[in-house]
Order: sequence, then structure tokens, then C-alpha cells
Amino acid sequence: MESHSFSCNTLHVLVAVLAALNVALNTWLVNRRSQADKREEKRNGNGHTQRGTVAESLYPSESERSTPRSAPKD
Repeated sequence: MESHSFSCNTLHVLVAVLAALNVALNTWLVNRRSQADKREEKRNGNGHTQRGTVAESLYPSESERSTPRSAPKD
């Protein structure tokens, strides 16, 4: 009976340690993401206008797609 109690206690300690490691990892990842966002905002300015231009270049509007293109630009 004593060995069963020991294994349950060991299992509880293992789960607690893994939960603490999970919290530490998530905190570290959130901190790194926040720092990366700050660096990107500092590098690109506001960031909102930059995202808009990227989206427009990836997905041109209907009016741009419907107009025929003439000669290529030099």
C-alpha cells in the first residue's frame, strides 16, 4: 500500500513541475513576441500602414485586375 502512495505523490510532483515549466515557457514566449513586435514597430513606424500596403500588394483590388496592362514599365 505504501508503494502506491509513493507513486501517486511522485506523479503529482511531476505534474506540478511540468505545469510550472509550461507557465515559464509561455511567459518567455510572450515576452519574446512582445519584444519582436516592439522592434518591428520601431523599424517600420506605426506598422498598421505597412500591413495595409503588404496586403494590397498581395491581393490587388478588383479595379486593378480588370484594367488591361499595356506595355511593361521600363
